Amino acid sequence: LRSSWDDPNAAHVAITSGYDMHQGHNHQDENAVAFYALGEDFLTDPGYWPDSSSSHTTLRINGAEQQVGSVGRIVDYREDTSGAFVRAQAPEAYPLVPNFIGHAERKIYFVRDPQPYLVWRDDVGIESKRPLNEVVSRYVTRIGNTITTRADGAVIHGENGRGSALLLAFAEEEPVAVREDDLEGLSYLANAQKEIVYTDHLKRLSATTVAHSPRLVTVVLPFRDEAELPTVDVDYEEASDKSTVRLSFPDGRTDVIHFDATNAEFSRSR
Repeated sequence: LRSSWDDPNAAHVAITSGYDMHQGHNHQDENAVAFYALGEDFLTDPGYWPDSSSSHTTLRINGAEQQVGSVGRIVDYREDTSGAFVRAQAPEAYPLVPNFIGHAERKIYFVRDPQPYLVWRDDVGIESKRPLNEVVSRYVTRIGNTITTRADGAVIHGENGRGSALLLAFAEEEPVAVREDDLEGLSYLANAQKEIVYTDHLKRLSATTVAHSPRLVTVVLPFRDEAELPTVDVDYEEASDKSTVRLSFPDGRTDVIHFDATNAEFSRSR
């Protein structure tokens, strides 16, 4: 998904969810998202290594990562005048033990103009006797970017000095703290011979929610000047399973994105 096909520096979004026929390049990264804007990689795929779920912008569910040979699927895609919508599912990407995950869906909406930004909602359903389930959303960024945390989220500062991005997370309608993960000492042995050290490849942030059937909204807002940023409010209606994300910009523009169980709809007013 791109904000323009004529501008080489246009914002673009990628989402991965599918089936690798030969499994040789399966990175356990179903429903993973990458986002480039303002000449900066804010959310990125680290490349060939590391090739694990924990090194991608994915979910950890009750401590479980996606398994080797994970699969997912894109079930809906739509282009609008203002942006694009993608719906992806990957419940089979996770092992049956310790969870039986009946639902793992990510719905993204990419707004193209005037300043591109990205919003998505993760829906998780777990068939278990647990009254509460922990979902950790990880956000992977380039090793050269710098991160500052604040009360309402975190800011990723691009390594090229061209722009930054505000990252916000909400559990249903409550703000969730976004923190930089300490990856020091985290490594694994790839192909039984090559040690992959995470800090050589990426930086990572995370947001955690605990609920029976978690609904986690993420908003990524690129900017050059913080004065351009909107205020963001999220409302959640449990009966209809609808999230309403409202972004009020300093220029008087208000964007509203409605997420429900299967769709996302965008509207704009002044």
